Amino acid sequence: MENPSLETNTYALRYGLLLGLISVVFGVMIFMLEMHYQQDQKIGIVSLAINLILIILGLVAFKKANGGYISLAQALKTGLGIALIAGIIAVTYQLILVTVLDPDTIQKTIDFQMEKIRMEQPELPAETLDQIE
Repeated sequence: MENPSLETNTYALRYGLLLGLISVVFGVMIFMLEMHYQQDQKIGIVSLAINLILIILGLVAFKKANGGYISLAQALKTGLGIALIAGIIAVTYQLILVTVLDPDTIQKTIDFQMEKIRMEQPELPAETLDQIE
């Protein structure tokens, strides 16, 4: 039934590093396309799909190595471990992006969103727009 020598940490580390690496590559791709400040819904959906696929692949690999058995505790531990490791890598990349690669990211995001508001709601008074900024 359960293989006591099989560690969830190994799979969490392996797939967490893989997910973190893929997330950074995806982030660099978005940065190179100058889309990193637009907060596009399609980018979020692709990122979520990548996360889910790699977490599921990690759980499936653990289950296969464990003789087709995985307990809920093992699945939670492995899945959360993958997400935690990938999250640390992704946050580190975001910090490097905002502080080193493109320090104007926050201002670009604000400007982009304000322009989007102006295009979608041209009837808004200038005072309201000034309050938003």
